Amino acid sequence: MLTDSTVKAAIAIHDAEISVAALAKAIPNSLSKDQHRFRQTLQSIKKQQDQTKQQQLMQQLSAKIAMSMQLRAQRLAAMPTIDYPAELPVVGKKDDIKAAIAKHQVVIIAGETGSGKTTQIPKICLELGRGVAGMIGHTQPRRLAAHSVSARLAAQLKCPVG
Repeated sequence: MLTDSTVKAAIAIHDAEISVAALAKAIPNSLSKDQHRFRQTLQSIKKQQDQTKQQQLMQQLSAKIAMSMQLRAQRLAAMPTIDYPAELPVVGKKDDIKAAIAKHQVVIIAGETGSGKTTQIPKICLELGRGVAGMIGHTQPRRLAAHSVSARLAAQLKCPVG
């Protein structure tokens, strides 16, 4: 989990003499969308023969990693308070669903129409920390339905859409 000390460590990495090992250690604390690109960049930096050029590239990468880590920390700080309507059947199985999502890469959840799957599963994922480093994807067959779901989730989380 990303903490203030992790962000301070990233800034310290950026401000101090930068090493490949320090950058590699910082990458997992950045946003998921950036991690692959950062690793690729770091691999190409390792191959750089010119030490001055290598240090310059590492400083640039360090700045990008620090910015990504800062954005991740801001997302974590802005996480809304999550509450669940007790009348929805999915909420009764919340702990089981949460454990399954935490343990498995793919989880299939089936239930009656109106049981709360569409609105409560994304909130469970958010509570697990998904959405801090990356995004929680939600699919709907029609654009209008997708917009309706996002508006309902935003209202339940008491935050603006988007």
